[in-house]
Amino acid sequence: MANLIFICEASSELAQQLTAALEKEGVTGKVFASFTELRENAARTVPDAVVLNAAISPDEQASRQLFQEIPTVIYGQGLSIEEQLALYDEGVKRYLPLDETLPTRLAAVIRRILFRITELRRIRQQALTHGTVQAFSLTDVLQNALGEQKNLILKLRHGDWISRIRIFQGHIIEARTPNLADEDAALKILHIPAGTFAIRGYRKAEALSSVRASTLALLAETAFEKKEIQQFLEPFQSTDPRFEVIPSERLTELSSEELQVLDLVEEFGNFREVLLRSPFSVLRTVRLLKEFLEREVMAPAGKGREVETFQPEDIRYLREHLFEDEVHEGHLIVLGLPTSGRTELIRTIAGHQNAPLRSLQSLDFTRLRLQPGLTLSIFGISIDAAFLPILEKLSQAMVAVIFLIDYTRTAQYEFSNYVLNQLIRIYDVPFVIGLTNLPEDAGEAVTEFHRHFTVPKGISVLPVKTDSFADIRRLLHHLRKVPTRKDKETTNA
Repeated sequence: MANLIFICEASSELAQQLTAALEKEGVTGKVFASFTELRENAARTVPDAVVLNAAISPDEQASRQLFQEIPTVIYGQGLSIEEQLALYDEGVKRYLPLDETLPTRLAAVIRRILFRITELRRIRQQALTHGTVQAFSLTDVLQNALGEQKNLILKLRHGDWISRIRIFQGHIIEARTPNLADEDAALKILHIPAGTFAIRGYRKAEALSSVRASTLALLAETAFEKKEIQQFLEPFQSTDPRFEVIPSERLTELSSEELQVLDLVEEFGNFREVLLRSPFSVLRTVRLLKEFLEREVMAPAGKGREVETFQPEDIRYLREHLFEDEVHEGHLIVLGLPTSGRTELIRTIAGHQNAPLRSLQSLDFTRLRLQPGLTLSIFGISIDAAFLPILEKLSQAMVAVIFLIDYTRTAQYEFSNYVLNQLIRIYDVPFVIGLTNLPEDAGEAVTEFHRHFTVPKGISVLPVKTDSFADIRRLLHHLRKVPTRKDKETTNA
C-alpha cells in the first residue's frame, strides 16, 4: 500500500508539481485548499506526513497538536530564523524555502521521513516499553533512570492531552505539554491522574538541556505540590471532586487568565482534569481554584446557589450577547435528534418561567418576557427531513442556537457534526453544544466526546441534564459566536 501524504496548498499549479514529485517516489499526495479541510480528513484517515504552506494560517492550537501527532513539513517565503526556530519548537520536522527547487527537495525530505517511520520505528520498538500511569509510577521511572543514568524518551497520553519528557543520563533535559514547557511542564506531567505511556531508550553522546532544575529538585517540588493539593482537597473528602461555576455579576470582575481556568471548570468539572489542562503551573492553578471558591464564582457540584428563575445577570448576558441594538425580540433555536432531550429542556425553561409550552409534531415552542420590551421565543426543532424549511422560516429573528447531542448515540456523531458545521456556515449567531444522557463521570464523557467529534473553535461543549434549570443557565452563558475569517481579519487589522 502506497504511503499517503496530505498537502495543504491553495495553488492548483504548485500542488500539481508537488504531487508529481511525490509520485516519482511511489508516494500518493492528496491536496486540500484549507487547513480545516485537511484537519477534518486527518481525523478520519491519518496520513503518513503532512505538507503545509506557511501562508495558510491554521488555528495555533490545532496546528500545534497536528505537528505533535503527524510528521509535518512546512514551506514558505520570507520566514525569519526566529520564525523557523519557533516552528521547529512546535514540532515541525522540516522547513523548506518556496522556490523552484521545492518539489525535488520536498520529495527527498519525505523519503527520509518515511524511512524513519518504517525502518527506524521497527528498530526502536525492540526497546519500547508500554504501560499505564495507574499501574506504573512516573516518579519510580524517573528515580530509576537517575540511578542508572539512562537516556529515555517518555511519551504520555491522557485522552487528547499529549506530553513528552526527554531524559539524558538520568536527568530531565526537556519536557513539553500542550500549554507548558521545561520545569512547569515536567511538574504538570508528574500529576497526570491516568493514561498511557511509552518509553524508549536512545543513544547520544551529549545533549543540551532547557530544564534548569535537577531531576531530584523536580521530584522534591512535586512532593511539595502534592501536599498543597492535599490541603486544598481535604474539605471535599475526595481526591477528584467536581466543581461548577456559579453564574453571577462577579464573573465580570475576573481577568482573562482567570476566565481560562473557569472555562475548564465549566467544560470538565473534575479537579484533576482542570489541573492537567490548565495553561498555568500546578500551584498557580490550585491557588486560582481556591480563590474561585472564596469569591463564590465556583462551588462543589450540587452545592451551588439554587436558582428557580432567570436572574438579572442572566437577562443582562442575553441582552448583551444575543440581541443587537434596537432589537427587542429574538428566536432561540434548540436543535437535536430524537432522544437528545430537546422537548424536556424547553419544558424545564417554560416551567421555571411560568410560560406556556406548545408542541406540534416535531416543533416545541415557548415565549419568555425577559423584561419590559425584551422577548425571547424558544423553538425546539427535531432534526428530521422537514427541519430545514422550519428553520429557514424562523431564521430572520434567530439570535442563537443550542445544539443538543445524545452522548449515547455515537453512531449519530458524524451526521450531527455535518449538520452543525453546515449551520455555522449559514447562520452567523452564537452556538453552544449541550451533551445529554451522560454517564456518572460527565467530565470523562466530555473528553471522550471530543475524541470523536470535531468541535468548531470557539464553541463550548457542556454536560447538561435537560431537567436541570442550573445546567440550562450555564448553557445560555456559554453561547458564543464562531470566529469567521472576516472577524480574524478585523482583529488582525
